Amino acid sequence: MPLVFAFPTLLGFLATLPVLWWLLRLTPPSPQKIVFPALALLHGLVTPEQTPARTPWWLLLLRLIIATLIILACARPLIDPQPVLPGAGPLLIAIDNDWAAARAWETRETTLHDIIHRAEREGRAIILLPTAPSANGESLQIIGPIAATAAYAESARIQPQPWPSDWRQASTLIQKFDRPPNINVIWLCSGLGSTDAKTFYESLQHAGDLRVLGDIETPIYLLNPPQNEGDNLDIGVLRTNTDHAATLSIAALGQDGQVLARVPLTFSVGAPRAIAPLDLPLAIRNQVARFEVEGTPSAATTALLDAHWQRRPVGLVGDKADLAQHSLLSGLFYIDRALKPFTDIHVDPLATLLKQNMAVLIQTDATILKDDQISQVTEWIKHGGILVRFAGDRLAAAPNPQESDLLPVPLRTGDRAMGGTLSWTTPQKLRDFPAASPFHGLAVPDDVTISRQVLADPSPDLANRTWAALADGTPLVTAKPMGQGLSILFHVPARSDWSNLPLSGLFVDMLRRIVDLSHGVPGEMNFTSLPPWRMLDAFGVEQKPDAAAQPLTEDISSIHVGPQHPPGLYGMNSFNRAFNLGTAIGQPEGLNGIATGSYQQNHNEIDLQPYLFVAAFLLLFGDFLISLWLRGIVTWRLSRVFLVPLLLLSTLSPVHAANTKTAIELTSKTTIAYVTTYDPETDRISESGLNGLARVLQRRTSIDRIAVVSIDPNSDDLAFFPVLYWPIVANEHPLSSQGATRVNDYLHHGGMIVFDSMTGETLPPGLTQRILAGVDIPPLIRLPEEHVLKRSFYLLDDFPGRYANDDFWLEPQEASSYDNVATVLSGSNGWAAAWAADDNGKPLFPCTPGGEAQRERAYRFGVNLVMYALTGNYKSDQLHATALLERMGK
Repeated sequence: MPLVFAFPTLLGFLATLPVLWWLLRLTPPSPQKIVFPALALLHGLVTPEQTPARTPWWLLLLRLIIATLIILACARPLIDPQPVLPGAGPLLIAIDNDWAAARAWETRETTLHDIIHRAEREGRAIILLPTAPSANGESLQIIGPIAATAAYAESARIQPQPWPSDWRQASTLIQKFDRPPNINVIWLCSGLGSTDAKTFYESLQHAGDLRVLGDIETPIYLLNPPQNEGDNLDIGVLRTNTDHAATLSIAALGQDGQVLARVPLTFSVGAPRAIAPLDLPLAIRNQVARFEVEGTPSAATTALLDAHWQRRPVGLVGDKADLAQHSLLSGLFYIDRALKPFTDIHVDPLATLLKQNMAVLIQTDATILKDDQISQVTEWIKHGGILVRFAGDRLAAAPNPQESDLLPVPLRTGDRAMGGTLSWTTPQKLRDFPAASPFHGLAVPDDVTISRQVLADPSPDLANRTWAALADGTPLVTAKPMGQGLSILFHVPARSDWSNLPLSGLFVDMLRRIVDLSHGVPGEMNFTSLPPWRMLDAFGVEQKPDAAAQPLTEDISSIHVGPQHPPGLYGMNSFNRAFNLGTAIGQPEGLNGIATGSYQQNHNEIDLQPYLFVAAFLLLFGDFLISLWLRGIVTWRLSRVFLVPLLLLSTLSPVHAANTKTAIELTSKTTIAYVTTYDPETDRISESGLNGLARVLQRRTSIDRIAVVSIDPNSDDLAFFPVLYWPIVANEHPLSSQGATRVNDYLHHGGMIVFDSMTGETLPPGLTQRILAGVDIPPLIRLPEEHVLKRSFYLLDDFPGRYANDDFWLEPQEASSYDNVATVLSGSNGWAAAWAADDNGKPLFPCTPGGEAQRERAYRFGVNLVMYALTGNYKSDQLHATALLERMGK
């Protein structure tokens, strides 16, 4: 392994060692103080003891060795070091933080910090340029030049965004930037390519010597929203690299995150798109809230579903035999053909349909409501149902007075004919749909005409209840809210004898819009503007919208995804529309034709500086004791009291930890530890789980540097770790007396331990007493309802892990002497198993029974736990906020 020095110029001080030898040799030790004995003159005038004129050679050698160690430590020797960055001037780092960068963001962050660290070592300035607009809507900006030490904090603020990079604006910034001389450029690309990306690449080439790095090992996938194809859903996935075959797993998730179904999807060689059909029962299909590509969580591999994708049960009031027999002469035929690809159609008598869970009831003029059915239908509508009726000869001839409250508007007797031999008028076309109508935004074909209609009596609220009208203003579709439901009337039949509307595509779109309303829409819903409701971040996690997010119109085909319109759900809980990346982006294009290197991470580098400083300190302390002994201040017997611990310290490594981390490394970052057991599988779960939690902490909190280590309480120092994760294994050996002493010291000085049986079952008291014999575990209580652990970062009601047991215990606040912060917490939910993920971010263990939503709550508990360990109970002061404000007179 090669050995290099980070600051080799400091080795020049080694040339001063001969001068130092000469100076030390000429400088005698301090003279000793000897009490003058007057009677000694009688025994001779020459004393047998003499003070040496020069320092002993072995002491000179010791001091030269100390000076050499200090010089070598300052020069910072490195074993197997990372390569030196090219060039010698400032370093411009362009970072693609778009939607494609989220697939391996942890690796990208590590690479970015590694580059900054190397630049800091070489004393070079840093210039940062993120290429994706920020969530607050601000324009791109170049950060720097700044010192490498300041670049760590600036780089931590750069996070992936769920929209594309703006390479065009970034190119403009590069061209206008006043570049320092001898600049070098590194582009951490996301792997996406387009004309703008290649223009940005050329701008970086003109700026200075360019090196492009990318995560070429991780493929880029883009999940398209599903398409209704008859009884199935077709799910499509796009990719950029088509050189290899690939197999993915698509998961259908419910509102609670539970996996409802999985479907495999296979890419063949050379295929940029793959499709997988998903056949689910209607009851399960309507529970699906999102689809995800398993193993690669991001906004690009997530497709949200809204009410538009659910196949709602629709009841057609009539006879199945009549539908098949009359065919084109039946209005049910046209309605059935219009809605069958998108809904679950049931054709039965009204009494049968009312006993079933129908979202919409559609009645043609061929059936008449009986008096006893009118009240039943009215109650059904008030409880959220939607009744759609089509007028015709029967309703125009003699409407039933008892159903006047069921009709949206009062009707005139008879009908209006247009275009007949005895009519002065011609068939009417449709007027554009008003803004308050759910049909707003649908294109009105010029060839759709109405030749007959049932007229409505004029009334003050007729305009407000009109959803569609003819060119002369007469209503075609009217509606009124009734309780939580709607009553809707088409003033024409569903047949083609009064109009050609049932023969048009507009008829299909109008019925689909009505069925979509069955999810429940308030009467004042504005269909032209849907406010942002629940947005997706780059990792596919739902969050509140940022201030820059703008309302979305229903026509999403022309919307550009960005800070103003991020992917997510727009509207409200009762009515919303999904805006997905797959809808807004289309086929992604890879960065082809540009030489791209893979991220280089060298974890084998060994920094010898702390070891050399420790060795120099030990020798310097020994030199101090020797100097005291030579001066007669300390006798040899007394000096041995100091030399024995010195020799013991010299046999130890700079830090005694289970994974040989030095004290400087452990204290330079937040380090969380897990206790090793006799079971390697349990240790693997603990390590994977805490590493997964560490990645979440780095993404979601201000902790930018966090490490995970393993420790053995019987031999390792626990003082470096704010929190210990301690899995309890049934056959674990008890702690030694030394281990119990270490654990007690750790708890008595403010440490925190989380015990976890990882089984979902309550910890047996005898087991913990046997393993933790000698440890002063305080009496534990169940988690109080208003404990600060529930709001130290997220607002939580429960703390699930792989399991959802509510058996959680901790030290009571009044019993803790450390600012009411608990030092012992205990549970059985297997939190490490819920946090554990492989290198690609794919979870290693399922969470039961809540699925991925439960895993998200487990991550949030882990974040709250670490923040509670680091910050204590500072948020508990919120309980006293009202009293504090009153005292301040506010």
